[in-house]
Amino acid sequence: MKIWKFPVVSLSDDSIENEEVSVFDADDPTFKKLVYAIFFDQKLDVKTVTELYADVMRSLFELNPEAFFGSEIETKLSLTKNAESCNSP
Repeated sequence: MKIWKFPVVSLSDDSIENEEVSVFDADDPTFKKLVYAIFFDQKLDVKTVTELYADVMRSLFELNPEAFFGSEIETKLSLTKNAESCNSP
């Protein structure tokens, strides 16, 4: 029996896609994992969008806690206790 030889393939560094994407230009993050995020020129080692949101909110709270105690924070962040008014979890 003859066996096909394994092909010789060379990959260039150009074929690896590791470009950074701004959160404003990113597609829907559903079912995607993060490698890292940069917030205020600081690299955050986060793996999910939920972790990213939590770290960003924590940092913003540490910078200006008074902003989180006003009544308009609910409307700015679209916070609600009503599950039916949410678009998705």
